[in-house]
Amino acid sequence: MLITGRLADSRLRFINPSLLLLLVVVAFGFSGTNAQAAEFRIINADTRLLDGVYRLNAEIHYDLTAPVREALLNGIALVFEVQIEVLRGRSYWWDSSVAELNQSHRLTYHALSRQFVIENLNTGLQQTFPDLPSALRQQGILRQLPLIDAALLNENQTYTATMQARLALNELPLPIRVSAYLSRAWQLGTRWHTWVLS
Repeated sequence: MLITGRLADSRLRFINPSLLLLLVVVAFGFSGTNAQAAEFRIINADTRLLDGVYRLNAEIHYDLTAPVREALLNGIALVFEVQIEVLRGRSYWWDSSVAELNQSHRLTYHALSRQFVIENLNTGLQQTFPDLPSALRQQGILRQLPLIDAALLNENQTYTATMQARLALNELPLPIRVSAYLSRAWQLGTRWHTWVLS
């Protein structure tokens, strides 16, 4: 049904032009090299046994596509999730999960102060940064993160740790979330990175 006249005008008045532009950017993204150049990548990850606890050290490279950056600068908070799992090796079956850990960070941009804020959603700790590259660099550093007590592991078994990082699309506001699921520019995440627990 075509809506014309005053009814159409009154409906259009309720649409924020900035939100409309943002939805168009999210829906269509940027095709070609701009959308594909950005990526999430695990540069390194390892564990060390300290005081009876295996602790994770890792470095993750985060790079945002243009539509995701645009959304962030227009006030959309981004949540990044790091999923970590400890697996026990089994000869004749799939490896079994011994422990799982999720680390989540929320990245927001405050337009008035022109500051980027990272909040660790596990601890509530917040950090402020003057620019986006600094914020993403710091967000990608994990140091001495407690993973699992050595007492919970059988010393005669082989264990591996595996991790991945991704942009949590399910945490986006609903109008943007639907479009983001359909846009390659929003499908940001690493491959699983696996190493022997030591």
